[in-house]
Formats: sequence, structure tokens, C-alpha cells
Amino acid sequence: VPVSREPRAGWATADLRDASAVAGLPPFDAVVHCAALTPRSGELDRAAYESANVETTRVLAAEAARRRVQRFVFVSTMGRPEQQDDRPGEYYVASKREAERRLTEDGAGRFAVWILRAASLYGEYDRGSMATLIGAVARGRFIAIGDLRHRKCLLYAGSLGAIIASEIETGASVGLRTEAVHDLEVHRFSDVLSAVERAVGRRAARLPVPAAIARAGLRAGRATADVAGMHRAARVLGAASVALRDVPCDGDNALERAKGHAVELDEGVRREVAWLRSDGRI
Repeated sequence: VPVSREPRAGWATADLRDASAVAGLPPFDAVVHCAALTPRSGELDRAAYESANVETTRVLAAEAARRRVQRFVFVSTMGRPEQQDDRPGEYYVASKREAERRLTEDGAGRFAVWILRAASLYGEYDRGSMATLIGAVARGRFIAIGDLRHRKCLLYAGSLGAIIASEIETGASVGLRTEAVHDLEVHRFSDVLSAVERAVGRRAARLPVPAAIARAGLRAGRATADVAGMHRAARVLGAASVALRDVPCDGDNALERAKGHAVELDEGVRREVAWLRSDGRI
């Protein structure tokens, strides 16, 4: 049964930080924990990330042990705190890694733990970086800066869901497993942008300056905007700086043993664009 903090048809309702609310959930014999507070929320308080990401995991692990569940699947992040460009990013990644640690300790000898460190997700219902890129290209408001050769480690969200569902259905169980999960190919940003352009039917402008110079300029502009209190400009410049960052994939890929669930970049982007249009977002 899916769980939401707000009432939704077909969903159970609970604040996952509240042990009594979690104890009142319908029967379950496995947990798939993918709820999280992310930097996309705009939250700047470190404690909020710890509460939403660590405390929820601790509460769910305690209830899983009480109910003697067999498996606990935790969707974490492939990111590392030192790779983040801002404090919210650092807080998010650090809280997810702390949640991993607590879950590993709390689940030892009680239930199987499968930690999936997911790459940046895209696809239907995405409201993150890919959705932002698609919207900007579709509206003619994106300029591709640099040589576009930097790597982007991505994961089609439907592939993640299919892998987890298959694992639960087959009853596979081990004591502890920590794996990365990402698309079978590591994409160059040029390939990502081309896929978006094909899906929306519009080509973005190019500014072929060296990527290192572009990143330095964006960082300087962002620092200036921060000092001047121009928060919106700082966020825009920060997002542009992130878009230029080289993000390789890291670790063994869980999708390798479930290639039948893999979705090609073009198809995944096409599905996201179709959803964004149906939802009136582009």
C-alpha cells in the first residue's frame, strides 16, 4: 500500500516520522522506502533534511522489525556530499548516507536490506533537473554553454520501479546489499540535449565557450548575486553551473542484471515530454 502524508485515493495516510502513525498502517511484509526531502524543495535547514530522511528511515526500520518483515528496500542517492554545489545538496546527500548507516545497523539480523543508490531520475512525474531542462528548451529559454561533452549519470524512473517490483515479486533476499543503479549508458550532455530537442521539436541555442571558463564565470556570478541578495539570480546561475558539471556513474549497476527493464534515453525523454504536456507543464 503506498503511503502519503496527505489524504489520497487508494493511499494510506501517515507522517513517516511519527511512530504511532506508522504502526497504524495496513499489514505489510516488505518496505520500499523512497520518500525524501530533496534540495528541490528549497529547504535550507539541515535539521529538516535529517528529520525527513534519517528519522523516517529509523521509524520505518523499527516498525519493520516489529512486524518481522522480510525485506527493506531503501532508495538512496549516488551523490556524495563533497560533490555538491550548495548546502542543501550537501545536507540532502549527507542525510541519505546517514539513513543508510542507521538502516544497516537497525536491520542487522532482523530483515534483508537492499540499498539502491540511484542516479538522477527522469521520466513521467519528474519535477527535477530533466523537467527543468525540457521546459527551458521547449520555451526557447535555454542556451547550451560549453563543449557539451561532460557526462551525466541518469536513470529512467520506470526502470527503477521495475527492478524493485521484480525483486519483491521473486522473493529474492540477502542480508545486506548496496548497489548503484543508473541507465546502461553514461550519457554525454550533448546526447541528453539532443534527445530533449527531438522530443520537444525545438533546437536550443549554443554558446561554444570552453566549459571551464563558463563554470568559472557562473560561479563568480552566483557569488556576486548571493552577496547582493539576488536570490533568484543566484539560483538560476547555480542551476546553470550544475548543468555544466561532469557527473560520471559510480559503482556496480543493478540494472545490468535486469536489462529487460532498461529504457533508452530517447524513449525515456519522449515519455517525460508526453507527460509534461498532458499535465500542462509545457
